[in-house]
Amino acid sequence: MSSGDHRKRYRAEPPDAEFALQKAREIWSRDTRRPRAVATEDEDFCGFFGCGVLVFLSLWTLLECFDQIPPGGEVCHLMWTLMFLKIYARNTVLSSLAGGVDPDTYMKWVWLFLDDIVYLNCHVIIWKNRLKLDRGNDCLTSVDCTDCRIPNHGPDFASHKFNKKSGLRPMYIKCPAGFANPEETLFMQQRVRNRQETINERVKNWKAIDGMWRHEITRHGDAFRAILIVSQLAINSGERLFPCRYRDPPYHGPGGEMDLDDDGL
Repeated sequence: MSSGDHRKRYRAEPPDAEFALQKAREIWSRDTRRPRAVATEDEDFCGFFGCGVLVFLSLWTLLECFDQIPPGGEVCHLMWTLMFLKIYARNTVLSSLAGGVDPDTYMKWVWLFLDDIVYLNCHVIIWKNRLKLDRGNDCLTSVDCTDCRIPNHGPDFASHKFNKKSGLRPMYIKCPAGFANPEETLFMQQRVRNRQETINERVKNWKAIDGMWRHEITRHGDAFRAILIVSQLAINSGERLFPCRYRDPPYHGPGGEMDLDDDGL
């Protein structure tokens, strides 16, 4: 938040899981006082908002901690933002799903909260985490990119993934991941690739990335970063990636255990 931003700190009581689910039930047009099975509601929550209830609450708490909740912002507005990224339907459809609010009002809150989620990038995706337990391995990071569809913008944006139609190719980093023992290089490389594809699949589960981007191109990067932030919070909350199990010299810890990499984007 810039020094010139004089927004007031959001001081309402932090929401709990039941409060978040009640707000979600309102969006689903269900009786807010009649909860369903926990697993069922969490699955529905993921289907609408791209993450589980606990990840959603972690995101809200971070926004509050860093004074990044817009004045007047409420839990439902953050839900609208995640629903925008997850479902990415037409504005009129999304505003109807949000209870029939005005589409312009809906998008106003989406852009406000999207900017604030992006602010959390350096606080959630921590680059130095790749150095945890490191003892000199040369490979600590795997880098990948993915093609995202956009309306036609000419040959400069042509993507071979879309038969030369226009696309964007954001690059993102997942760390730490690597290999050190030359005898296991091929195995480790493939395992790192597979791990990277797991992240690719999680990112592509958001329609804002997997579908045709219809808004300003400059906003696509913000949407991509916000999705990665939510994905990292999900990893931190227990939705972990499988370890690459690379061996870092001297390949075993003092007690003979193998060094394992941490999960992260």
